[in-house]
Amino acid sequence: MDIQFNTFLYETDLVVEVIGDTVILNGEVFDFSALPVGATLPREAINSIWFGDDVHRDDAGKLHLTLFRPYGWRAADERREPVLMADLPDGVIKFPPFGEATPFPEPEPMPDPELEPEPDPVPDPDAGLEPLAAPEEENT
Repeated sequence: MDIQFNTFLYETDLVVEVIGDTVILNGEVFDFSALPVGATLPREAINSIWFGDDVHRDDAGKLHLTLFRPYGWRAADERREPVLMADLPDGVIKFPPFGEATPFPEPEPMPDPELEPEPDPVPDPDAGLEPLAAPEEENT
């Protein structure tokens, strides 16, 4: 079996195990033993986010798959690079470390906002002043 791994930034790692014509992805089993020589199973017929292309069995009977291999934020460059793994033996495939799922720690919950006091009203510049009396007229 040959598997082309294309990479992408994602929050969940992928565990891949190969047993004959069966691929197990994070515990989900995909058995391709019924796929005839020379046949292709379209990507759309496979209910999984991990498959990136059709599954094909060549004329020699070898399976060819394309899977997405996720990496975390701080993954090494070797984990971020696409890779073709040819003639895979049975067993769990070893990948470079995933990296961290998120670049930031979980945020602390925000405290309830305190109610701000009402601002003081703008003072009336005429407040507290006595009205001016009209000047008295002189009688002459």
